[in-house]
Amino acid sequence: MTVFRHHSLDTDSVRSFLLDVNPHHSIVSPEDVANKIDGRWIDRTNGKFIDITALHQDERVTVKKDVTSLFCKDGHRYNNQDIYPLTLSQIEGIEVKVPARSNRILLEEYGPEALTNTRFHWYELAGFIYGVVSIDSEQV
Repeated sequence: MTVFRHHSLDTDSVRSFLLDVNPHHSIVSPEDVANKIDGRWIDRTNGKFIDITALHQDERVTVKKDVTSLFCKDGHRYNNQDIYPLTLSQIEGIEVKVPARSNRILLEEYGPEALTNTRFHWYELAGFIYGVVSIDSEQV
């Protein structure tokens, strides 16, 4: 485990994040049901986390020329053209890189609501405010 500290230029605050890497991350088999996540990026302030899963090239599958089959241990499969080249986007005002065909991936995995639904559990995405707002109007 490694701890990272982020110094915010806006608020002059320091936040602490933990990178927790699964000791079995190098075992690529999707058959091990207890070994789907390769790591976790954890916000030590509030406990929220992002699971990390690595992409692996599937040498056994030939899609067509210049198209490579990729997979994650959690069972998801992609063509390299779905992922690369990564494209620039913004999340909460921060520049990030996302898969080339991220809309297509979201549609296939979660359906059309994934691109239009602004509510998830007790949160609602507020596009004009950079962030997520609780449905009871408290900013998260």
